[in-house]
Formats: sequence, C-alpha cells, structure tokens
Amino acid sequence: MRICLVSNLYPPFVQGGAEIYVGRLARALAENHQVVVITTEPGARVGFSREVSPEGIVVYRLAPLNIAHLTNLAHHPLPQAAYRAIDLYHPQVAALMSRILARERPNIVHVHNWIGLSLAAIMTSVNARASGRTPVAMTIHDYSLCCVYADLHHPDGHGCAPDLPCRIMTPLNRHLTESIGLAICASSFGLDVLVERDFFFLFVEHFNRQAEALQLFDQHLEAFGYARLEDILTFDNGFVGLDPTDHVVGFDRQN
Repeated sequence: MRICLVSNLYPPFVQGGAEIYVGRLARALAENHQVVVITTEPGARVGFSREVSPEGIVVYRLAPLNIAHLTNLAHHPLPQAAYRAIDLYHPQVAALMSRILARERPNIVHVHNWIGLSLAAIMTSVNARASGRTPVAMTIHDYSLCCVYADLHHPDGHGCAPDLPCRIMTPLNRHLTESIGLAICASSFGLDVLVERDFFFLFVEHFNRQAEALQLFDQHLEAFGYARLEDILTFDNGFVGLDPTDHVVGFDRQN
C-alpha cells in the first residue's frame, strides 16, 4: 500500500505536536507500507526537493511563494491575513501536488495540518487525478477549518464568535471537505464545534465505538479495490494515529 501523508510541517521543522505526530506515524507505517510525505520548508522555490529517509520514507518539501514561512510568520492580523489570502488557493502548490501525486500514485491520502499548503490546492489536486478520485482521510489537529487563528481565540484574547473573517472562510472549507471519506478528531469538543458549524453534515454519522467507524471506512476503501484500513494503520497492538479517545466520523457512502 502506498500512503501519502500531507502536513504543512514535518521534522526537522517543528512548531507543535502535530508534526511530531505525523513523523511518528510515517515511521510506523513505513515498516509495512510505502510512505510518501508532502510538506513545506522555509524559503521560496518554484519546484520541490525530494529526499528519502533511512526508513525509506519519501519526503517532498515545497517552499511556496508567500510573505513568510509558517515557522516565522508574525502572529498579528495584517501578516496573518495576507498569508491566508495567498494560501486560499495557491496555484503553485496545486501544480506541484498534481505532479507529485501523478508520480507517486498513492492509494490513500491522509491530510493533517494544511495551512501553508492551501487546502483548496490539496483537494483540487487529489480530486483531479486522471486515474480517479483517491480516498482521503483527515486528522483534525486544531480549528483551522472554521477559525482563521486555528484555536477559536484571536490574538487579543477574545473568543471566535465566529468573527467575520472566519464566517467568510468557513463555507469554502466546508465545501472543500465534502469529499473527505474519514475525519479523525482527538476530542469530542473539537468534533462538536465542526459539526455545529455544518462540517461533514451531508455524510456524517457519529460513532460511540471506533470499530463501527473503521468498518465503514474499510467498505469505503474496498469500493476502490484497496486494502482494509486496519492493514494501513495498524502497528504492533494498536492503531497508529488513532488514540483510544479519538473520535472518528465522516463517511461519504456515495463515493
């Protein structure tokens, strides 16, 4: 199985826990599968770099043209607004993602944090593959889908009501995530926030037991002729990237 992990940051570029998580996930999956990572690095470059880790993980690093890299972006309204405006749909990212996906031909794409890689560019590239739509899973690490600051709190400390920029961004992200086959969230609160704001509302079911959710996603994969999710994500005695407290939703049974 060839698995593509998409994450805006990836070691050695670390700003929070999500990229550490993705690094561990990639290494664990690489024991039994072919793993490709698409991520970013500081700088500005038209193309991408490609490296192979000692574990055999193929890592593509993009340096999209923007006002800064995520690791040195000022946390103030003006630069944040400019950065997010450019990132709304980044044609450079879309073109490079399409080239990488055509070259690597992954069986499944697993999206993590995406700010700096342009969610619209990612989803457009995945859905435009000539060989047909690739199953997509998303692990939700923060509130980037519905809050421009990703944490429901703005720099001045007030809570996101949501504010006008968030209300403008949310419908676009809602549309972009309609083709997500599986959504994983580490907390029921975070999941509830997204569902309350109508994410995944067309196809979502809530599950009290992960087994039910994973079984349905297995059916989603099998419809494409791919292996069961257990064959993709299991390592040792547990699910890599699926903590027992994780909440799993989001099945588009029509795809």
